[in-house]
Amino acid sequence: MEGWMESLVTTHSKAIYNFCYRLVDNKNDADDLYQDTFLKVIEKEDVLREIESQRTASSEEKKRATRNYLIGIAVNLWKYQKRKERWRNHITPMDNREEAVQNVVSHIAEPEKNFFQKERVHEVRHLVGQLPDKFRVVILMYYFEEMSTAEIAGLLKIPAGTVRSRLNKARNFLQKELEGSDYEN
Repeated sequence: MEGWMESLVTTHSKAIYNFCYRLVDNKNDADDLYQDTFLKVIEKEDVLREIESQRTASSEEKKRATRNYLIGIAVNLWKYQKRKERWRNHITPMDNREEAVQNVVSHIAEPEKNFFQKERVHEVRHLVGQLPDKFRVVILMYYFEEMSTAEIAGLLKIPAGTVRSRLNKARNFLQKELEGSDYEN
């Protein structure tokens, strides 16, 4: 098992961690979600090995399917954590919460362009963070993880039309907010 798990972590760790971070937007929570995801994989090893063995696809397609399965585990764990948090807040509200904001930096030669690029990325990231969870999850899966609407629908167990509708509503919200802030393409 160690060799298989080591290979799985080596192949998918960066993508899964980045997804977890985008989802929770906090380093400590992302670390926890990332670790919980791979702990759940240990529990579900038989299922994942079965998925890998049944596929008669290319190695890239197998790799993508495995990554998508891991992202599905992360999303389900995150949803469970959100439900637990809502219940706890219902019992004892927490007013003071820390949120870490990751700066996505594009390396552009000219400092002025670099500054505006950083500001634009920060603003879009902030707006994505403001989206309701059901919209934020599909935006992250579609744009950051480059999943198809069918893949997202399968992982979230919702119709593909619902995924497309949520993507459209999220895009409209983001576009409206960016236009209101003098955002230029």
